Amino acid sequence: MPEFSLLAGGGYYGQDVDGTTITNTTEGTRITGTSENIQHGNGYIYSYLHLPNKLTLTLGLSFDSYSDSVSEYDQPNPKLGLLWNATPDTTLRLAALRMFKRSLVADQTIEPTQVAGFNQFFDDPTRTDARRYGLGLDHKFSSNLLAGAELSMRDLRIPLDFPTRVEVVRWKEESLRGYLD
Repeated sequence: MPEFSLLAGGGYYGQDVDGTTITNTTEGTRITGTSENIQHGNGYIYSYLHLPNKLTLTLGLSFDSYSDSVSEYDQPNPKLGLLWNATPDTTLRLAALRMFKRSLVADQTIEPTQVAGFNQFFDDPTRTDARRYGLGLDHKFSSNLLAGAELSMRDLRIPLDFPTRVEVVRWKEESLRGYLD
């Protein structure tokens, strides 16, 4: 029977913003009041299964519910990670995950920030829907020498606000990086 552990939690952030906008036009100065209400709730659950052959499987799901004066989002975010300790010194990592970018003030979380060694939270624009896929290999040559390589791809959907609509821009990032420590 495989060993497993569960981690679950959630959070809520609400913000009311009242402000003043001053606009200079050819007809003079115009002062208008602005008000915005931001609500963001999230929950998550992660399961870590320790399988035979030194495999650790991460299965997770988070859910974000976000609303502001322009938009509303309800987004499930599945997480999948696999760690294989092929030898005591060599680890293979795989991950596929989805995440929703919280507003800057609500960025703090105790939700796990990585899946199988791949970061899931980036400084993207608020409300970005991002998917990340990765493959990594780490090796310990000695107690003082570590090396590794990582290939990953991120597929982002970034909402841009206009006065009468929201447009979504697609963005792809591919990275290959290595390290020697």
